Amino acid sequence: MSLVYNSQLNDITLEWDETGLLQVLDQSPFGGWRYAYQYGLYLEDKEVQAGVPFCSPTGIQYFYKLSLISPDRGPHPLHLKGEASDGQGFVHILRI
Repeated sequence: MSLVYNSQLNDITLEWDETGLLQVLDQSPFGGWRYAYQYGLYLEDKEVQAGVPFCSPTGIQYFYKLSLISPDRGPHPLHLKGEASDGQGFVHILRI
């Protein structure tokens, strides 16, 4: 069994507040030392305000990104065939 290091210690997430869009630095779940023996799935979601960039009758839309986590703990985004992403790997899903 091997031990691997992933240097992705932080992630930048986008959040909305009354002043607009903010970039927030969060601790990454993938960084640090790990034993290299497991695969897994990691689902990320982000909430987008209505009208930015899409309009919906519900007022809130969601973007999802599913990644395969390899034994080196590196996330590898999975893509839906025929679906467009937002440039960061997130796919638009409308919940009604």
